[in-house]
Amino acid sequence: IQIESGQFLRLAVEQIGIDIKLNLQDPAGRSAVMLDGPNGRFGPEEIALTAESSGVYRLELSSANATAASGQYKVSIIDLRTPTREDRERAAAEALYIEAAMKLQPQRTAVARLAAIEKYREALLFFRATGEVYRQAWIMHTIVLLHAQTGDFRKAFALAGQILPMFRSLADALGEASTLNFLGGM
Repeated sequence: IQIESGQFLRLAVEQIGIDIKLNLQDPAGRSAVMLDGPNGRFGPEEIALTAESSGVYRLELSSANATAASGQYKVSIIDLRTPTREDRERAAAEALYIEAAMKLQPQRTAVARLAAIEKYREALLFFRATGEVYRQAWIMHTIVLLHAQTGDFRKAFALAGQILPMFRSLADALGEASTLNFLGGM
């Protein structure tokens, strides 16, 4: 993808039966954004950033599971333009989300989990403001799991009760089933 320094890029990879990990590399070959969200084998993975340098950015896609059955995906460039105020806010929210998902959460410590919850909450503010229910539901779902992992089951249960209707309104069977499974285990 040819991008000029300062341009905003937003792209989505629709997963169709395969869990995809995204790695957008800058013109020097360094990872600019890496993401594998919680939505499993179906649904979109989205990244957004403002380019720091001009050149060809390379999107590398790989299966999160080396033994996964084959599936399909569809890559779409949603925006490639001079950033608006909302674009800059989106890029900042996505950066918070990625920090929580890809840096803090994998540390699997109580301190890192609590820090990840705060980053997710900060990112959630943007997705609430833009009315993106799918992103809200999955971010909140991840917060539910993190609360449970830190032993705060009351918060986890209360939040899970809020996201169940969201997943139902989206007809997201995976999100609904996962939330019901969590609630049933409480």
